[in-house]
Amino acid sequence: ISLYKNFSETSDAVLTSLFNSREAISGVNLDEEGINLMAHQKAYNAAARYFTILDEAIDRIINNMGVAGR
Repeated sequence: ISLYKNFSETSDAVLTSLFNSREAISGVNLDEEGINLMAHQKAYNAAARYFTILDEAIDRIINNMGVAGR
């Protein structure tokens, strides 16, 4: 019985080790992914502000400059 218990404990340890190795290779780190998501969101917001300002500037040029020579 002691032999089977030892075998069971050893196989559990090997299984746990294999699972941890697999997770280390293919697992997703949620903290890292969250940080990446926030960085991409900040970049998107900055680009959106840039294009909003550009749109307003073009609108002022087109609609508020008037036609010269009238």
